[in-house]
Amino acid sequence: MRQPKPWFRKSTKTWYIQLDGRQVPLGKDKEEAHRKFHQLMGGRRSSGQTIRRVDELFDEFLEHVKQNQSKGSYRLYRHHIRSFNVTIQNKRVHDLCPHDVQRWVDGKKWNPTTKRIAAKTIKIAFNWAVRQGLIASSPLAGLRLPAGLSRDVLVSPEQWGQILEEADGEFRDLLIVMRETGCCPQEVRIFEAAQVRGDHIILAKVDSKGTKYNRVVWLTPTAQAIIEQQVAKYPEGKLFRNSQGRPLSGKLLTVRCGEIAKKLGIKFFAYRVGCRDCQLRPDLGSLREHRSPHRRAGLALPAVCPFGSH
Repeated sequence: MRQPKPWFRKSTKTWYIQLDGRQVPLGKDKEEAHRKFHQLMGGRRSSGQTIRRVDELFDEFLEHVKQNQSKGSYRLYRHHIRSFNVTIQNKRVHDLCPHDVQRWVDGKKWNPTTKRIAAKTIKIAFNWAVRQGLIASSPLAGLRLPAGLSRDVLVSPEQWGQILEEADGEFRDLLIVMRETGCCPQEVRIFEAAQVRGDHIILAKVDSKGTKYNRVVWLTPTAQAIIEQQVAKYPEGKLFRNSQGRPLSGKLLTVRCGEIAKKLGIKFFAYRVGCRDCQLRPDLGSLREHRSPHRRAGLALPAVCPFGSH
């Protein structure tokens, strides 16, 4: 069935939509007309089924994420959706508007990046519902996402020395591998012996960012030496563990990194590279130039250059 779209009548200088055999006026202002259009269409099921509430839509979306995406994605989506649900109080889809989301994130004491992720989560849920045929169009189509913070954190050699002084044992080794490879702590945490291939580590799609490509993490000599040491120690399972021999949990790692960051005033767990001008390996050339060929081959290079002196 062809979906109705807003159209403009010059004689009345008004926007309309043909809905259920009648012409419904949407107003003279284009932006306001399209906002009303999305409100009208948001709660209408393309299959003619009953109008759904927002919380019901979220339930179906979260079940889809639980079955098809990682546990981390599910927990993140669930956290933000639960928070948003509290503010809208069982609204119907067609009653929702972008202002509801904007007001919700504005009322939180989150940093700009967290606000962007939260708003994007809600928008993703509605876009998914449209693709699934649960609603004809998203009432949040006009929502503008807040700008996030840059993730580039430059850590000087002096700061890095201070960070390592606060760490010990395998946690310290993990941070060194993070520094050498350009990975974040949570990525290094999931390294396993079976993923090691000499001077590089291959992460399966499910463990790679975006889960669309296998990720190749190239190792510097320093990182390779630590990884080989950990493989000898733990030939099966995760390579980095706590004092009881258990794999480092994401929560514990976040807490330990947070404690050091707070003490030193360096948010290094968002760190990606210490020197943006480091020299690339000659046979690789520019990472940007090689990105597409490696992706076509089913590989993905790290986001930053791990080669050269760090």
